[in-house]
Amino acid sequence: MTARDVSQILDRLTKIESDLADIKLEMAETRGAYRLAKFIIALLGVSGLGGIIAWLNGQR
Repeated sequence: MTARDVSQILDRLTKIESDLADIKLEMAETRGAYRLAKFIIALLGVSGLGGIIAWLNGQR
C-alpha cells in the first residue's frame, strides 16, 4: 500500500464522515419538525374539543 493509496483512503473516510454528519443533521431537523407537528395537532385537538364543549354548553 503506497502513500497515495493511504491518502485516497483518508480522503474517502473524510467524505464519508462529512456525509454522515449531514445525514445526522437532516434526521435531527426531521425529528424536530415531527415533534412540532405532533404538538400543534394535539393543541388544535384540545382547543377544538374545548370549542365543541363550549358550543354544547351554549345549546342548553
